[in-house]
Order: sequence, then C-alpha cells, then structure tokens
Amino acid sequence: MIDLPPPSNVPIIEAVVSCGVSRSGVSLRYEELLQSDVLSIAASSGATDEMFKCIRSAAWPRAMVGFEEPEIGARYQAYDNAQSGALIKAMAQEKFRKAGKLDTLPIYSAGRPLSEYLNSLEAFCGLDPGSAFEVMGPGSFTYKRDFLTIPVQPGAECLTDAVMASNLEEFGMRFGFIGNEAVEERKED
Repeated sequence: MIDLPPPSNVPIIEAVVSCGVSRSGVSLRYEELLQSDVLSIAASSGATDEMFKCIRSAAWPRAMVGFEEPEIGARYQAYDNAQSGALIKAMAQEKFRKAGKLDTLPIYSAGRPLSEYLNSLEAFCGLDPGSAFEVMGPGSFTYKRDFLTIPVQPGAECLTDAVMASNLEEFGMRFGFIGNEAVEERKED
C-alpha cells in the first residue's frame, strides 16, 4: 500500500514532533545545492522505525529527511524509497491505463534476457529495438549515450514511464540513469 500523505498546513517541525520525535532533536534548514528544505533528525530525538510513516507524512513532499544516526537513516531511506517507488509505478501505470496501453505493456519473466525485454519496451514506445537502452550488467541497464541527448529524444518519456510501470523490480532489475554527463557535454559545446 502506498502511504500518500494528505497536504498539510502544519509546520514541518510541529508535524514531526507530533509523531513522537523530541523537539530538541529536530532542525530544518534550506540546502541550496539540493534546492530543498532538509529536516535533520538527531540521534537524541528518540525517533524509531515505527515512526517512519508519520515522519514521512509530516515531511513529504515539503522537505527531505536526514537522520544523524546512519543505521536508522538507512532504514528510513529504504522505507522512503519503497513508498516513492510504489507511487511512481502507480502513476506510470495510470498514464498507460488512460492511454489504453496498459494491457499491452510488455511483462518481464524470469530467465528472459534483459536485452530482449528492453527491446520489447523500445518497440512498445514506437522506437527501433536496441536504439535506446544498453545492458550494463546482469541486472542493470541505462540509456545509451547517444540516446540521452538534449533536447530529449522522442519516445524517452514513454520509455521511462514503461520502465517505471514494469515489473522489473520484482526480479531485482535496476535502471541506472546517468544524466549529469550529458549536461556536462552540452556545456562544453
């Protein structure tokens, strides 16, 4: 189940304190590099794994959450990633459902070569098979360097949505997006 919190007018720190976190262990700052508010939760705050849902509801999407204690931070990040991934998958599937294409989205199955499946996603999005993706390893893939351009190639949005809507995560397949390199190359031109 996706934990999508309702919009909140309660200040972030107050909302997090209502989760049971000690007020003295919480701070909020703006990070220019991230272009986001960052909620910092100290080890002394009393935060526990059982508070993750409430903390995420208090902060999302208004601030990123960081924990001073690395172990609890890693567990929170895993929880947040699962929630975000489920939301992104649901949104991508809904987009294809509205377009009448969800029933034709290729489904990955165990033992199927990843490159073959990626070719079927490219064809699904109207591209030549083998034109956009490259396999980086047994369970990972990315866009080909010449496909990842500015302006964005036709079909790129469909491909990204198709990957997000797919069942690849069930098999441990990971999409690695390397975007900064393309931006850096453009700066040099």
